[in-house]
Amino acid sequence: MSEIGVENKLKKPVRSDFEKHELTVKKKTIDKMYNAHWHDYFEIKLILSGDGTVIINGEKHTFKKGSLYLIMPANIHAFTPRNVVELYNVTLRESIIFDESIIHKLSGFSELFFQLNDEEFEQVYYILELLKYENNCEHDYKDQIIKNLLECLLLTLIRKSSDNYISGDNYSTVMQIAISYLKMHFRDDITVQEVASLLGFSSGYFSTLFRKNIGSTFVQFLNDLRLEYSKNLLLYDKFAINEVCVMSGFKSYSNFLKAFKNKFGILPKEYRNNIKSGKL
Repeated sequence: MSEIGVENKLKKPVRSDFEKHELTVKKKTIDKMYNAHWHDYFEIKLILSGDGTVIINGEKHTFKKGSLYLIMPANIHAFTPRNVVELYNVTLRESIIFDESIIHKLSGFSELFFQLNDEEFEQVYYILELLKYENNCEHDYKDQIIKNLLECLLLTLIRKSSDNYISGDNYSTVMQIAISYLKMHFRDDITVQEVASLLGFSSGYFSTLFRKNIGSTFVQFLNDLRLEYSKNLLLYDKFAINEVCVMSGFKSYSNFLKAFKNKFGILPKEYRNNIKSGKL
């Protein structure tokens, strides 16, 4: 489990067996708390027994048997069991999701926590059992079967979350791809030239297209993603303000303070103090 790090000042994410693979599927028994942390891959949890709470980007949820939730790359989350919890845990990298439309839909989720009914629980449990079996064995067509099972699992999540989905239908396919990429990689050192090149455009043409479709500049949109993320980090005292700056993707501390004040009307320290005092 990785703790958040700030470049060379803090520890880098701890490497696990997962670093050698694109996918892990495990049944786990957990009886201890995991403090706020993040990782750079997707994680899916299905609660089999036990109960407790999980905080995802500042939103607190109570889980029990049948709870299913998805952790996106860089989501801040903390796990607190009330008793011994048995669960299915799936970790996967973006690179193993072959269908780009699934990536786009995943980035549009406004809610990542669901409570399954009995029929849905049996369906998802069966998919995970098959996925674990295929991932741990060497058979013909293994990769194809895993691909199909993963798509089935992720599409089940998307269908379950349809009421909370932020549609990108109003945007062109090109803009949906751009927005999806930014939501997945906003913490990185992204430039308009990089995204434009990814889509096969010049930076000038892409910048004009982006503003026309989205209603803001590329930099404004990117900074808004980073600022909303910084608000989640500020909920946790373990992260100093300068650490929050870097972890949110800002390279300049002064620019971060200025951008935060311009968007929210107060400085990060004031925002944190207001949270503590119950003013927000």
